Amino acid sequence: MPQGECLAGRSEITGRAMKYHIAKGSLAEALVMPLYSRYVCSLRYPHHFTDPGLERIFALLNYDFERRRKLLESPMGSFAALEMAQRHDAMVWEVREYLQTHPWASLVNLGCGLDDTFAQVATATCHGYHIDKPEVIALRARLFPPARNETFIPADPARCDWVEKVGASHGVMVFAAGLFPSLTNSQVQQIVYTLSHRFAGGVLVFDACNHRGAKLLHGGKKGQRGSEADAPFCLDREESAKDWSGRIQSVTARSCMRGYQDLEKEVGWLSKALIRFCETVIDFRIVKIRFQSQVFPLPKMD
Repeated sequence: MPQGECLAGRSEITGRAMKYHIAKGSLAEALVMPLYSRYVCSLRYPHHFTDPGLERIFALLNYDFERRRKLLESPMGSFAALEMAQRHDAMVWEVREYLQTHPWASLVNLGCGLDDTFAQVATATCHGYHIDKPEVIALRARLFPPARNETFIPADPARCDWVEKVGASHGVMVFAAGLFPSLTNSQVQQIVYTLSHRFAGGVLVFDACNHRGAKLLHGGKKGQRGSEADAPFCLDREESAKDWSGRIQSVTARSCMRGYQDLEKEVGWLSKALIRFCETVIDFRIVKIRFQSQVFPLPKMD
């Protein structure tokens, strides 16, 4: 089987256009779904979500999107799509805000999948780094090769052996959408500790929920022998993240579903109830950690 066959199925050439077949149940299908969920939301709420690049991506794919669209039309499917779109919009907002003061920054998409955040926010001066497992990066490179100001790094997002490959002289922002809830408490804390020491003055943005949200997401899964460190990641109080490293300057958080743009008046009763559930029960939010700038000691006076 040729390399990539198991990832996206096969490529098909029709005229001059090459399309990649997405096999049902494949890794490619799992990675494409967040993009398609956002696309559905852009059609449903065009004044809130816009991303013309999504249509270009889908034009490269041979996949039964109609079947998936019907699933997303159900009440729960519709809310799941809205949740993904809101999280992505929050990340875009945070990255653009950082670029206002750090136009030459390195933007690191940790656990990138096929996410196109960098394509939405890229300027002529910033540089994007996309970090994910080798098989994911291989698929990403097949579908849309890196631009001149992008670097693809095949590496386990849960480890930090990629940090030395990221330029840090003009500011660094690391954003991780949907990654940390799939990791353990100890893995997330180790990532934060490493980044705080490597990227002085940098910023980390990620989504999180409290212990009730983690329990619902993982079906009550616990760490080995009940260990809190090995349990699925959760964050009950964002202030507690300061304990993960002595080089954290501040930790702030905003509601993911209403902190950036509020669609509560435009959705049905079930989505309204689920938005409130996300806010009041599982505390689904976007967390931003600012790392302390490196402080050099004053020279001694003779």
